[in-house]
Amino acid sequence: MAQIQLDHLVKRYADVEAVGGIDLQMPDGEVTVLVGPSGCGKTTTLRLVAGLETCTSGTIRIGDRDVTDEEPKRRDLAMVFQNYALYPHMTVRDNIAFGLRAHNVRGDELDRRVRTAAEMLSVDHLLARKPSALSGGQQQRVAIGRAIVREPAAFLFDEPLSNLDAKLRVGMRTEILRLQRELGSTIVHVTHDQEEAMTLAHRVVVMNAGVIEQVGTPAEVYNQPATEFVARFIGSPEMNVVDAQTARDILGMAPEIANSTAARVGIRPEDVQIATDVTDGADARFMAHVEVVELLGANAILTLRNRGDAAIKALVGARSLAAVREGEELEFAVGRGAVTRFDAAGRRVA
Repeated sequence: MAQIQLDHLVKRYADVEAVGGIDLQMPDGEVTVLVGPSGCGKTTTLRLVAGLETCTSGTIRIGDRDVTDEEPKRRDLAMVFQNYALYPHMTVRDNIAFGLRAHNVRGDELDRRVRTAAEMLSVDHLLARKPSALSGGQQQRVAIGRAIVREPAAFLFDEPLSNLDAKLRVGMRTEILRLQRELGSTIVHVTHDQEEAMTLAHRVVVMNAGVIEQVGTPAEVYNQPATEFVARFIGSPEMNVVDAQTARDILGMAPEIANSTAARVGIRPEDVQIATDVTDGADARFMAHVEVVELLGANAILTLRNRGDAAIKALVGARSLAAVREGEELEFAVGRGAVTRFDAAGRRVA
């Protein structure tokens, strides 16, 4: 396995800069997840690493090799695509073995690698079938198996779970984590799903408009977002962000935003609680109408509105809903240390 290093990487299409001079280190033996909205540059970055796109400027290193100008086949990478990219006329065994044959692996060694990968992914009983006889989850396992048998320097995953239903996605996330730990693989994984990013990653790279907003562990990007964009993108439901005046006047949070450089204030929905459920005090209490109640099972999302247009989300336990009715006014509390401050440029104020 190998570390991947990007230095001042730029990709332009005519007058559009898809990747804007990023610097990024993706450590050996870790899962690095590139996450962000559509058009943020994450897939373009992955394709640049793979050699499927040529960079406008900058360098790409895999281990100690500069591969910026090398052909894809010389980069020793294996890629798993969103659409599986299986050969419909080939059996599962032949699909998994295809890359090995292209690299002149034959005989017992080919059989050993195919069998090992198939057993790891629980598709060893499907080796004689063709892709049309497989479920979506099974097809994705075969696509991953085709990458595993290559034993490459690193794996590149381009939104491989996006075509699966919710239950299968959760199961495949677990499989990818198990495989990574078993193989000690270097994985670069692209997704637009922030929950997928948080559960898979050793290191999360949040991208927006071709640049990196923040790199950190899942806990760091959630608890210490570098920008308002990161704070809103990471977390479901997203962080409430209101202007400082609203926080002072409506939420009664003057002490928490005394720092004069704070233009906007962020509060996670789980830090907004029904006042009667708070037993250890709170920095701020405010009255609000409950506009909408969305029951999620163990939890519920409340949409709250008080004076003016300040709509706020609260994430509360379903057991707390006995006294909650849509249209009624209740008192809510914001817990201690729950405030994140942002300056006028959207950067977090320490």
